[in-house]
Amino acid sequence: YLEATNIQALNNVQIKGSSGSDVRNVETSDGVSLNSSTIGSNTLNIKGFGVLGGDNVNQSSGVYLFYSNLDATESISIRGLSGYGKELKLSDGVDLISTRLFADSIKLFGSSYHDDQSDVLGSDNQGIDIYDSKLIASDALSLRGRGGPGFEYLDGIQIIDSQLTSAR
Repeated sequence: YLEATNIQALNNVQIKGSSGSDVRNVETSDGVSLNSSTIGSNTLNIKGFGVLGGDNVNQSSGVYLFYSNLDATESISIRGLSGYGKELKLSDGVDLISTRLFADSIKLFGSSYHDDQSDVLGSDNQGIDIYDSKLIASDALSLRGRGGPGFEYLDGIQIIDSQLTSAR
């Protein structure tokens, strides 16, 4: 979890995170969470994995970016796998809220967890959820999302009130 953090690197930045396992009655348990943070580098790679077996977890996204700015000279790659368990809510693979991404190439891959332990009582389990954000790629922009199990808001990719720009 990074909050109000500024990271500036000359070359590469890699961030990998994994949430807890077998948690119960938890408000938030994301793999990687950036809140009001700025990262600048040549390339940026973020990988996150949500909770591994949870019960009544309100939020467990693989990668959760909130009010953050990510700028890379060459590329930004974000891969997230949501948590799994019973009654999961807001468990997106990649969740961007009021966030700005800028790079030559931007690749997002987000997936909700799929197996026998995932519950059909969950909601808001999307592959990629982008809200009030800007993704600006001077070359290529790629989004791949796979929604999860549950009863509502299970989209592979959901984009609301956002701007996505690519030269290709």
